[in-house]
Amino acid sequence: MKILIISLILILNSAFSLKANDNLCKKFDIKCKSSKFLNDAIKFQKKGLDESKKQLENTKKQAIEGAKKTN
Repeated sequence: MKILIISLILILNSAFSLKANDNLCKKFDIKCKSSKFLNDAIKFQKKGLDESKKQLENTKKQAIEGAKKTN
């Protein structure tokens, strides 16, 4: 019974550790922290760029529809 419980705990522990995609850096690991910061910044900029493109497309559509209504 003890072997079953211990094996179950080990399996669950390994399953949870595999799901963690977070890049954890040590306290004074400058290389890791800087690369993580750059990756986060790139993701944020791509997200902002995609949102800006969507907003620009919506504004363009509204301007075209407004121009059609006035003519």
